[in-house]
Amino acid sequence: MTLISPSAIPLGKVLLSFGAMLLLVRLRAPLGAAILAGSLALGLLFGLPLPDWGAAVLAAPFKEKPLFLTAIIALIMALSHLLEKSGQTRRLMRAVAGLITNPRLRMAFFTSLIGLLPMPGGAIFSAPLVKGAAEGLDATPGQLSLVNYWFRHVWEVAWPLYPGVILAASLAGLPISSLIALTFPGLLLSLGLGWLLILRPGVLPLPRLVAEVAGKACWRDILREGLPLLVAILGAVGLEMLIGALWPELPFEAGMCAALALSIAVALAQNPGGFRLLLAALTGRAFLSMLFVIVGIFGYQDVLEQSGAVARIAELTGGAAALALTTGLLPLLVGLVTGITVAFVGATFPLILGMAANAGVDPLPCVVLGMFSGYAGVLASPLHICLVLTCQYFATDLGGVWRRLVLPASVVFAAGYLYYFLLR
Repeated sequence: MTLISPSAIPLGKVLLSFGAMLLLVRLRAPLGAAILAGSLALGLLFGLPLPDWGAAVLAAPFKEKPLFLTAIIALIMALSHLLEKSGQTRRLMRAVAGLITNPRLRMAFFTSLIGLLPMPGGAIFSAPLVKGAAEGLDATPGQLSLVNYWFRHVWEVAWPLYPGVILAASLAGLPISSLIALTFPGLLLSLGLGWLLILRPGVLPLPRLVAEVAGKACWRDILREGLPLLVAILGAVGLEMLIGALWPELPFEAGMCAALALSIAVALAQNPGGFRLLLAALTGRAFLSMLFVIVGIFGYQDVLEQSGAVARIAELTGGAAALALTTGLLPLLVGLVTGITVAFVGATFPLILGMAANAGVDPLPCVVLGMFSGYAGVLASPLHICLVLTCQYFATDLGGVWRRLVLPASVVFAAGYLYYFLLR
């Protein structure tokens, strides 16, 4: 009598490779190195010869999609660094302050505005702005931590500048605008949960209101300081649609590259000394680490294909139920352990999309469920660097803040499954 089902063996091997990755991440190994180690474990477990593993990993970054993705992420990180270090982000904050008189909305607005720029640990940049917006109000450090952390991340699944969204679209072969059209309800859900569970008067009482000191809004200053962002966002969407209509043979990523390059040119023109900041961004440790992550992600994807892991799992497990379970739980697990959107997308989407293709299932519902479940894991991850930095800044207990995040993150996870079945 067989104690272990044959269908569990290939899936167990993939889970072992995930376990190797997550253990290394937990031991604070670089994410790129952890993913490469996971791909090596995967190849060895499925009998892929070591030279073939090396050839797959070395060749993966030089294919069209990884090259475009590398260019896009490089441009985004350069833009974020340039706007932050030149002080333009803070100038934009001051310019829009006069538009918002409600203290609750002002706190949420400032941190979510910073969230438009995908900066690692960006919550520490928005924390002083939230603290300033709450000056004179009876808000506890724990409450301010929740506002700063949650609203900083509402854009994670539906903003075209986030590397996780870009990577998911690239792996799925979707225009970014198409992916965002599917995941946009996640943004609305996050905003609604933020108001209902964190910001509304019944949850965040602010009895001691002070006289508002905001100056008069100046639209000219707002447009000037926000011009690089407007160029990047509107240009990316517009050029993507234009390329799809006039030059469908071109990769859709070309439009985003052009829009980001133009937005950087605008920011350079607005900020003297910007070239020095740009050079620092492109040679900094954060950028080089991200490049290594991309190498690891696409290397893992190629090893999955060459080892035959996806085909064997799809053949043996099959069925919509197994696919739905894998698509929901694996991104959630990786998101919880790493606290990084790029990590759960890069580590799990190649497997999920491969299983969907082999099963002849529409991959779009799987992509949406994977984004929602991974996002829920990232939000509830106690290892999320933004959560750690936020609690350190406001000098509050991380455990107490984390417990308040479990409910909204669970709602996001459940909503992902509901949305998945509606799309199916």
